[in-house]
Amino acid sequence: MRLLLAHDGRMTAMTILFSRTLFLKVRRRALAVSLVALFSSGGVQVSAAQDRVVASLLAFQDSVERTDNFGALHKLEKTLIGVAADQSTPDVHLKLGLLALRIGELGDAGHYDDAASEFQWATELAPLSPVGWFGLGMAEYALGQAVSSGRVGVPTGLMTYASAKRSASAFARAAALDRRFADRLYGFAIQSRYLNDPGRAKVALGALRSAAASPDIRGAGLHLALGRTEREFGDLGQALRAFDRSLASSGLTERGLALLEIARTRFLLGRQDGLGPYFDGARFNDSLSVEAYREDVETIASPAELARFDRTRGESRVAFLKRFWESRDAAEFRQAGERVQEHYRRLYLARRTYPVRRSIPAWRLRVASAVQLDDRGRVVVRHGLPDDRASLETIGIEPNESWRYTRPGQDMILHFVARQDPQNFRLVESLFDLVEAPNVTLPSKANAESETSSFRQRRNTDALLRSRSSLTSFYRRSPTPKNDRKAELDLRTRDRHRGRASVQEALTTDSFCRRFQWDLRVQADVAVIRAAQTRSRPGELRVAFAVPGETMEPVPDRQMLRYPLRLRLLLTTLDGAQTVSRDTAITISTPRLLTRDQFARGEVFWSVPAGRYVARMLFEHGTRAGTVFGPRVLEVSRPVADSLSAGDIRIAGRAVLSRRGEGEADSLPPLSLESYSRSEPIELSLPVEAIEPWHDLVSQVVVIQRGEGGGVKLNQTVALPGVGQRSIIQHTLDTRRFEPGLYSVEMTVTSGDGRLVRRWRDLTLTIP
Repeated sequence: MRLLLAHDGRMTAMTILFSRTLFLKVRRRALAVSLVALFSSGGVQVSAAQDRVVASLLAFQDSVERTDNFGALHKLEKTLIGVAADQSTPDVHLKLGLLALRIGELGDAGHYDDAASEFQWATELAPLSPVGWFGLGMAEYALGQAVSSGRVGVPTGLMTYASAKRSASAFARAAALDRRFADRLYGFAIQSRYLNDPGRAKVALGALRSAAASPDIRGAGLHLALGRTEREFGDLGQALRAFDRSLASSGLTERGLALLEIARTRFLLGRQDGLGPYFDGARFNDSLSVEAYREDVETIASPAELARFDRTRGESRVAFLKRFWESRDAAEFRQAGERVQEHYRRLYLARRTYPVRRSIPAWRLRVASAVQLDDRGRVVVRHGLPDDRASLETIGIEPNESWRYTRPGQDMILHFVARQDPQNFRLVESLFDLVEAPNVTLPSKANAESETSSFRQRRNTDALLRSRSSLTSFYRRSPTPKNDRKAELDLRTRDRHRGRASVQEALTTDSFCRRFQWDLRVQADVAVIRAAQTRSRPGELRVAFAVPGETMEPVPDRQMLRYPLRLRLLLTTLDGAQTVSRDTAITISTPRLLTRDQFARGEVFWSVPAGRYVARMLFEHGTRAGTVFGPRVLEVSRPVADSLSAGDIRIAGRAVLSRRGEGEADSLPPLSLESYSRSEPIELSLPVEAIEPWHDLVSQVVVIQRGEGGGVKLNQTVALPGVGQRSIIQHTLDTRRFEPGLYSVEMTVTSGDGRLVRRWRDLTLTIP
């Protein structure tokens, strides 16, 4: 009766519909029998026939989705109804169903019932075609939602209680007939996050569970879709069982994907046995598996790493992935397997928390395109959740967030704003980019409005600075006076420079920083103090450090107190292909307890082969305290007959030279830091050596202020006459002539016969 009522509104009389139904009854039965025979014949014919039907209908659906013209859609509907009256075929009713769904989406919710009738008719004509069943599930669900919201004038008791059940039942039939529609059900479930409609996920999960429960279902695809949906909206344990069933019934084309899904789920469960299936699945070369592995790696890999991945196959892909994750574990001083497990935990969190709203119809949604992330999600995948965050809600400022990541040297501060879509946050370079832009084109009669707008903008700027003061001391300064344009411009310039560097770091690097209960607050410096002479005689690194006594717990030993430390140094070549690792235990003994103002100081020397390295360090005190340093680029050069060689620039200030603590020898060279006060001069020194003696040297020091408005602030040249093969070049800088900020110090030494060596180092000058 429901089918007749659905067509009654589109026919001239009920008798015509009854006549049409009786006329088509026998023909429909005969057509259904022929289609059953076609889709039951098995083999390639089934897939080819279904592929042609699906492709044709998706093309029609795309054309319908591109228009919102009611008149054109109703005209097309009338034409198709006429075709259906003359020749009732599944394709015609499927097109009528898709058309009715689109009209319903545009506001005429009564057409959802028409869509359900058309799809139901199509399933009677072709019961083994998945398209009709999937469309029926879509129509039944949409109709139930429309009725429950009161958009359709149908008694609630007649429709809503059974709509979800009918929808799930139809979806289950489609998923059981064709695994591609099981994937589309996963996409249908994912849409629940964009539309704030949890019922979608519940219906999709119920349908997949029902389809997978049939003893006749042996294909791996359905269990893969069920596992993915369980993982997102159900139970992780149930998801793993579904993936295990998928692996047991999979062929070679799906085995790699099943192993990857098992690994992903084990990682989320915190299990340590996920690496085995992860690397086993990477051996398969089918397109689905390779694409899935690539999409996971792409979220953090560099372009060069992706290019190397694309050149791998089978065992070479496994070797690439092992190096990819092992290098990241080593860089963060982690145990093997920690980084890859953290990566999948972050992906899972980001896709659930920071998805971008998408308008792709469920017909088109596939696993690969189901979830896209906004910039917050992209950063979370690379660096995890922030250490702190802040936001401000006020008139004139779009939805916004600022995040802080604690880093050695300078924290990474990121600002996000959602301008068009409140669920799509994008990175901006400066906090001031969040403020509503001033209207500079107001007519002269609107001077009062212009002043009001300017006042509101300044008020919002001050409010933004206050709201971010907890993230960094940079924003804790008093609001800039209105008449101090230079100070305001300087504040904005420095903020943009810091923000630009943070955005670059956030989107081109990834990290999994070690966390400790408390920070040792170590001051440390790693520097090259001697070049490599030959292949058999490497260069030498020195690590100098100072640890506040109050951050360590001493261990009594007879008449002494011992402070144990562990120092780990990792040197990685610039391409990440080679590493040098050093690990040493250090014990500093003192007769008395170190007080607040005393430091445990020392130095460690290591031999290192010639080369350019990225250096990282970790100081640990027990299992609860530590400090991480890095990365920093070092070059251990090897002199040849026609060149000079140098170590690293060492920077020393009076405050460092005068800071002495227990356990420190008076002959200990001063510790180089990255930050100094403008109130003290600093000493620069650079060790230089050569195989062939030089005659006279010229030393040039250039100090460059970084950021917009910066430039060369000092260019000093000193002649050093004499003959030698080894020397330490020294310069004194009067920092009082420089403004606070970030600088690069470059030292260039040239011999009389044209040999040259150059080194540079970053320097931060602070307000006294």
